Amino acid sequence: MELTLNSEKEIQDHGFQKLTSWEIRNGKIKPERLDWDNCSGWIYAFVTGGCVRYIGIASTVLRTRLDGYSYQLNDTVGANIKKVLEDGAEVNIFGVKRPERTKPELEEEESMLIKKFDPDWNVRG
Repeated sequence: MELTLNSEKEIQDHGFQKLTSWEIRNGKIKPERLDWDNCSGWIYAFVTGGCVRYIGIASTVLRTRLDGYSYQLNDTVGANIKKVLEDGAEVNIFGVKRPERTKPELEEEESMLIKKFDPDWNVRG
């Protein structure tokens, strides 16, 4: 039986570092800080309660991708983040830079990580 990984420590073992946390400002979710490298080619993860809840990629600038969670209509992930924050828990944003990778390469790594960590906020196909 394969052990499913899904902890903050295990995502860090894959090179991810904590970038910031989500917060609610003016009724919208926003990253607390935006002080990371502004390159494209990030793989990011949302972690709450020590568990990886979502894994995604930003083939463009990460700030732009994260900002989308504040404004997309019917976005389940954004709604999940907001609910956790409203319930008083923290949602941390972890990331690992892969600027040398193409979008298909980022998607391949993202898919491998989703299979490995099985985060419950990622859409299941």
